[in-house]
Amino acid sequence: MRRLAGILSVATLALLPGCSEDTITATPDDVSDATTTAPSDQSELPAGATIGDTISLHGELDPELEIAATVMSVLDPAEGASFLKAEKGSRYVAVEVRLQNTGTTDYGDAPTNGAVLIDANNHQYDTWMSSGIEATLDGLVRIAPGDERVGFIVFQVPKNEAPGSFQFTLESGFASETGQWSL
Repeated sequence: MRRLAGILSVATLALLPGCSEDTITATPDDVSDATTTAPSDQSELPAGATIGDTISLHGELDPELEIAATVMSVLDPAEGASFLKAEKGSRYVAVEVRLQNTGTTDYGDAPTNGAVLIDANNHQYDTWMSSGIEATLDGLVRIAPGDERVGFIVFQVPKNEAPGSFQFTLESGFASETGQWSL
């Protein structure tokens, strides 16, 4: 019975969106054309996205969804409200992101659900909502085709860890493409 449960668990994971994920890293030249299609496998993915580069990400649940995501800057350390300090031994790191809707359907999602920060030692951190840092992309963000939003996505990171990369995935982290930028 345990073996059957294990087989069913693996089969279920294989059917979930986001379980066969492509990670895309790109330079502006790789994604400057809004009609660029998504690469079909890892071997075709461009490499080397850094701060200032734009990556075009596509929806999986909604194939008309396309967002040009750009990491604009990184604040490290980022200062929050005086009453919302980072926990002892930690600091806030804020990644400023521009999301431009280049698709034909409305974008409606919480960008923080699909964002992670990875430190130089490959530890992963989820977003931190209670920082008091202004102009964040916390909560629901709606972007009509042709429009854009710019804001910070905040993480709490141990003081002795350096940011290594930032990853962003559409559809609350369930789309099959993940943009990755070296920080």
